Amino acid sequence: MKKASILVILALLFTAMTACSLFKPESEFEFDYFEGFEGKDGYVVTLYRGVGPEITIPSEHKGKPVVGILGWWYSDDKDFENALGVSTVFIPDSVSYFLSFSFFNLYPNLTQINVCENNEHYTSVDGVMFNKDMTRIISYPAARYGDYVIPDSVIEMQQGALEDKQKLTGLTLPSGLTPSFGSSWINDEFVTDKEKPVYSNYFRGCISLKSIQVSEDNPYFSVTDGVLLSKDGKVVVAYPPALEGDTYTIRGDNREVCFGAFYGAKNLKRIYVDTDRIDWVGNENGRIPLHIEVIFKDSNTPQATSAPQATEPPGPPSAILP
Repeated sequence: MKKASILVILALLFTAMTACSLFKPESEFEFDYFEGFEGKDGYVVTLYRGVGPEITIPSEHKGKPVVGILGWWYSDDKDFENALGVSTVFIPDSVSYFLSFSFFNLYPNLTQINVCENNEHYTSVDGVMFNKDMTRIISYPAARYGDYVIPDSVIEMQQGALEDKQKLTGLTLPSGLTPSFGSSWINDEFVTDKEKPVYSNYFRGCISLKSIQVSEDNPYFSVTDGVLLSKDGKVVVAYPPALEGDTYTIRGDNREVCFGAFYGAKNLKRIYVDTDRIDWVGNENGRIPLHIEVIFKDSNTPQATSAPQATEPPGPPSAILP
């Protein structure tokens, strides 16, 4: 019995050391030195060249802490091949910022993001990454399969947190989740309104996503006919790419189609616009996929002769979190 208990304790200690001590040859990484960033000196990781199922970010380099990750890209075909084999990323307690969280999307077979429990800025639950107080979802692993319920504590989504998750099949949004507020492109004009919610399709590239659900208590989002709308139904936010059915109607209550709302809708063939006016939010790129026919209620309306369509969506911009 004592021997078994000791083995269990040793196993737990090994797990904790793996997540927080972060043993990994520093030669597999490239670094840049930042002096005085956020009041302290330290290194940031700029590139990873290792091989294997795990990326374990070092907590130190040359006696200084590793304080951040710039977000690296493939430098050659070998780096791309190595990325295909990565399934787990470990983040140490020393990391306090990311230049861009899109680097997680470079690993299409990633199933787990694990953050050291001593990290003061970030945390992870069941392989999904959040800020420390779990009010922002930061990244969902690209190869995690099945449905996901976003925790009730989450009120905002990091740009790209739920994009290009090709094995995500269903998603439930919590009651406190909010859109952003501020500026957006509407009919190719840049509009600033700090009081107006700015909606976007947060799930572009989730090719297996069949259903989106949202808490009835959420004051900003609703779901009708399986499609995510604003609470008042005026904004078409996101059409699940794998939603069944080949026809969708934009009804009279709808007044806006948000940026990339129909991107990747592989089963959809026709959109009927049953309203006198519709605003297309966002610039020309990322509107209506070319394979979808758009049929307007009144051929004399201004949009009838030039339904905005896109050949591909734009990539998510870099973002720095406080």
